[in-house]
Amino acid sequence: MQVTKNKYLGKRLRYYQSSIDRDTLDKGLTYMDLKNTYLIFICPSNPSRTYLVNG
Repeated sequence: MQVTKNKYLGKRLRYYQSSIDRDTLDKGLTYMDLKNTYLIFICPSNPSRTYLVNG
């Protein structure tokens, strides 16, 4: 679990997604056979520095 601010969060997300893809794609299958996957990160701060709701 990552609990400190990390300026490389985007690369960390990419790493985790590629690990999931690698584990779900069997040998001999194509990239079209990849299933949809979702990564959910719960962060104590707002890593994108934007807000979802104006106001």
